[in-house]
Amino acid sequence: MANKNARILWAVMTRDQGFDPKHVSVKPIAKQPAQPSAAPTQTSCMAC
Repeated sequence: MANKNARILWAVMTRDQGFDPKHVSVKPIAKQPAQPSAAPTQTSCMAC
């Protein structure tokens, strides 16, 4: 409990903002993995 209070006091003293006891943090949205592009379909090569 003392460590939490110390962190709050440090944050209030080092920033230009006041402490907001009703502040609710928002969990950041996780980055979605890149969607793999559709693989080109293989066509028969008549020149091969």
